[in-house]
Amino acid sequence: MEGEEVTGQEAAQATGRSSAGEPSSPSTTYTQEQVSKIQSGMDRQIVDLKKTVDKITGSLQSTEAALLTLQQEKDAAELELARDGGSDALTNYQRKVAAREEKKQLAKERAEFEASKAETAEALAELNSAKLKKKAEAIASETGVDAELLIKHGDGSEEKMRQLAKDWGKPIGRRPDTLRTSGSGSNWRDYSPIDKVRAALSKQ
Repeated sequence: MEGEEVTGQEAAQATGRSSAGEPSSPSTTYTQEQVSKIQSGMDRQIVDLKKTVDKITGSLQSTEAALLTLQQEKDAAELELARDGGSDALTNYQRKVAAREEKKQLAKERAEFEASKAETAEALAELNSAKLKKKAEAIASETGVDAELLIKHGDGSEEKMRQLAKDWGKPIGRRPDTLRTSGSGSNWRDYSPIDKVRAALSKQ
């Protein structure tokens, strides 16, 4: 509804932008009309950027086509000279063209290989991350230690995570009132996950 006021945080959410790091006042408010103007401005910027990208892409394609035409004209001229120069000149020309095409093909295959290599590395990283998370969750279910903390403070191996869980799962002999706990007793399981980490690290 026009004229309705929303907070700065709501305006940031509506525009998809974070207000982190930007000076603002807790009392800053925006009307729905102002939010709509911000969104419209961002939409225009996106359209302008897309037009610029399309223009650059079209220019590159035109340049590549022009270069290809020039190369073809050069090849035709060199071929005529080679024919006039006899069989040896023609053979040398054909070898030159074959070597150039082979070089071009090798460059293309190398680029495809590098792209495939990058995709494979990314897929393996995601797979390893999923496996690590699954192992951490299994250890967490056995010991009650937070899985994310095991991943964060581990070295990527199951052995290290189990050692951490074992260390953090031991009572440390500190008075319960020196730690933030989720319960009132001195039982280790009453401690919050972060306090378990702090306590275990303090013993190292």
